[in-house]
Amino acid sequence: MDSIGISNSDDVSEHRKIVFYIFSDGSNQEGLEITKESVKAQNYDNIELFSCSSVTIKHMLDSLSDEDVVFLVRAGDSLASEDVCVRLASQITKDVKCIYCDSMIRSGDDELHQLLPPFSLDLTLSGYILANVIISADLLKALELNDSLDSLFNHDIILKSSSLSKVRHFAELGFTIPSRAVDIAEESKRLKGLNA
Repeated sequence: MDSIGISNSDDVSEHRKIVFYIFSDGSNQEGLEITKESVKAQNYDNIELFSCSSVTIKHMLDSLSDEDVVFLVRAGDSLASEDVCVRLASQITKDVKCIYCDSMIRSGDDELHQLLPPFSLDLTLSGYILANVIISADLLKALELNDSLDSLFNHDIILKSSSLSKVRHFAELGFTIPSRAVDIAEESKRLKGLNA
């Protein structure tokens, strides 16, 4: 665990703690360091970050306060600017407890904007949202987390969150993420079997 002190900002109500869970299996140390450095560069003074997997995150939720805001990101992801975590965290309210946002996918010198659609339950049930998630700690603790998922872990959180809270797409470039090969065939079978 790394606890990070950074300059203060008044943009997040009640100076809530922002917690980053960086999903990493340990094989991408360079990516993990990129994400940690990006988090450390944020203009906010109450941030904690943890490296974990979808399996171990369940055991870490007890340390969260219900007022905390949680970012679920992957090793190698970086925040798009030094104040984006504050802007995203401030979107979490008592009515909207889960958001996702657009990203820039980078592969070498190539960049592709991943512009995601606004949240719609019909759309989410018929397709997959591969995005980082920002969620209130109280909602995250209330969800049944599916640790058999990897690439679709955040999609499953978005889908389950919609039954307990409003979910919102925040139309802003929040992250730069490396291009990844994603094979969701087996995961989608498990996901459809659970939600059938």
